[in-house]
Amino acid sequence: MPNIGYARQQIGLYLKHFRINSMQPSVRTQVALGIALGIDQKRVSNIECGYDEPSIKLAAKWCEITGWYEGWDMLTHMYRLDPFSLAPVDPILNQDVSDAILNLKKRDRGRRSNWSFRERGTKVEKNGA
Repeated sequence: MPNIGYARQQIGLYLKHFRINSMQPSVRTQVALGIALGIDQKRVSNIECGYDEPSIKLAAKWCEITGWYEGWDMLTHMYRLDPFSLAPVDPILNQDVSDAILNLKKRDRGRRSNWSFRERGTKVEKNGA
């Protein structure tokens, strides 16, 4: 098994955490989340138990529906979509504002980047763009 911050084999555990602690109370059950995702409750259960691996598209939609946008960073790292990505820090730290700030500092410590966090519309743009 590769030595990465988040193992892809554990994706179900993180997605389960996102469901149970959803920012949207209406999708905290497997049945409700399954309806929102367009899958049945059994598949939600199988994904959370690790018997079934979701596609990247399904996992990203899961993060969006539950309101855990930090999950997108985790998915980017797990699926190695960005060769320069850092392993995200545990999403539990983002439940408190002060912990979230420390989380960001820890995650971005030593990281050189030319990205600006000023938003235009919904996109985060590069400096000078």
